[in-house]
Amino acid sequence: MSFSLAACGGDEHHEVPEGEAIEVDGVRYNVMITRYLNPDMVDDRAYLGPEYAEWPAADKYLLGVFLQIHNESGDTITIPEDLTVVDTQDRRYEPIVVDSDYALELGAELADGKNVPAIDSPPFYGPIQGSLLLYEIETTSAENRPLKFEIPKADGSHGGAIVLDI
Repeated sequence: MSFSLAACGGDEHHEVPEGEAIEVDGVRYNVMITRYLNPDMVDDRAYLGPEYAEWPAADKYLLGVFLQIHNESGDTITIPEDLTVVDTQDRRYEPIVVDSDYALELGAELADGKNVPAIDSPPFYGPIQGSLLLYEIETTSAENRPLKFEIPKADGSHGGAIVLDI
């Protein structure tokens, strides 16, 4: 698994486009792809798990953010639980926990030098090679682009953002 460092630096606010890595607190985050997921498609059902066997409400979309994380901080870190998606109207969306082999385990510990997805895991060998974060967003947010994937620092302050290509 390879990562390229696209942005780093002290306390400055920074953002990168989807497909480029961003470093926050010595941890590199890279959104491999963002796409809407369709529970009616066989390929997407494996990502969504059994709780999303049907479409959400008519005014909602299921947005999948497929992410790689590499810990180079020198310490074991906890994967942030508040990785949010934000539209241009400042509507904020929190990730939804799904029962899927492809889902990113929020709040899990990641040792120094380790990656998500883990080597030999389904998402590592999957076509996207990223772990899934699922968001249920309002259809109006799809019009309020660009959407941004915000990554907090360990202290809870804003660390950076990835501009989603959706």
